[in-house]
Amino acid sequence: MSRRLLSICVITIALCSGLRAQSNRSASDKPDPRFQAFYGIWETNNDETKNYIQKSQVFVITPQPGGFTEVSTQVRKDNSNNCEIHVAIFDGKPHESWGGDPREFVWKLVDSHTYERMWWAKGKRTVHRAQISPDGNKLTITVLEDQAQPDQSKWPVRVYYKKFGIVGKSSPLMQPKEITDDRSVLDTAAQRRGDAPPDWFHSAHKKI
Repeated sequence: MSRRLLSICVITIALCSGLRAQSNRSASDKPDPRFQAFYGIWETNNDETKNYIQKSQVFVITPQPGGFTEVSTQVRKDNSNNCEIHVAIFDGKPHESWGGDPREFVWKLVDSHTYERMWWAKGKRTVHRAQISPDGNKLTITVLEDQAQPDQSKWPVRVYYKKFGIVGKSSPLMQPKEITDDRSVLDTAAQRRGDAPPDWFHSAHKKI
């Protein structure tokens, strides 16, 4: 792991730990076993990763009610970096990410080791599948659909290995309430960026 990515991960872990310390919940509020396999710090293995446009990437995945929070840090091939926060709530609703490339994701839990996420960009749908190996140490992300890139030979296959595990209670919900509850906020954001038609969620939800 590069020094830059390690520093970002340390800061992220400190932030998440601070958030957990500030939350006051009962002792029965434990990590959801449906998501425990995903928790941890994951780093790309460049030897096994194919067609990926970034130089390297680290995911920090921490517990959160209804799913998990995924902090993605990337180092591009020009050595610049990018950071995004993905709010993975598996309720069938769109949840907006923060950071360098904000999008609305719909998350689907397939089983305790597999999830899918879908988003739209300029009216075109993309679906990724993430799967944890049976031993819990390898994460593979593949493309199930990419309407913007019909040539499947160019679809990336990203492979990550777990560097550290994360255990503990859930952090507070890292999602503004108005984004979760107010449909008009989602529609306005999508139309402003030209990502999707106003009814994108209803049509997408039927297909995922």
